[in-house]
Amino acid sequence: MDVGLREDLEIACMDALRGDPPGPSVAARLQLAVIGVLTSHGLKGFKVIAKSDRSGTSVQILLRKPDKRVEQVVLTIG
Repeated sequence: MDVGLREDLEIACMDALRGDPPGPSVAARLQLAVIGVLTSHGLKGFKVIAKSDRSGTSVQILLRKPDKRVEQVVLTIG
């Protein structure tokens, strides 16, 4: 993964968390933040699924045309 993209995703996710407890609003903010970063890096055709509940918070990025190296990226946020 491109270092700039990875850093932008990390910053966007930390900003979206805002120190709030896990829940639907955190998941929605994370999803929008990740979509914004991916779009700003020129990526298209992806799907972002964010979940946040008592069991944890994660963001799954599904790529449109997976190649042999990368099909999806999963960020687990603690």
